[in-house]
Amino acid sequence: MDIPVLFSSLIILLGFVLIFSVAGLTLIIVDNAPKLNKVFELRRYKELLRHEVYRYRLSSMLRYLGIRIDNYIMNLPEEEIRKHLTRCRTCHNVPTCDRCLRNGETINNMNFCPNYPFLFAYSKIST
Repeated sequence: MDIPVLFSSLIILLGFVLIFSVAGLTLIIVDNAPKLNKVFELRRYKELLRHEVYRYRLSSMLRYLGIRIDNYIMNLPEEEIRKHLTRCRTCHNVPTCDRCLRNGETINNMNFCPNYPFLFAYSKIST
């Protein structure tokens, strides 16, 4: 066998290997597409939840307690975060909250915040 024929055979063989590799990779991608879609949906949903947390004083309380908001969103169940948002939205202690979180006034008893007991406990385990 001469060299050009051997070289051509090698190129054809590599072409087949490339075609089968691409086909296999395509099958893997198609097989995992629903899983990837769920991951992207969850990530998008968590991002929307994060934006909702920022709409309320809850985000300020998290920062005040040293809780990273991204960790809070990723580690807590949605139901728990929704409870915190509802408590924050319906809270009647807004003036006290603003004095503490916005004006920096030291308040010894932080239990004016309906979320404080849980968030304080979470701040101890999240750091």
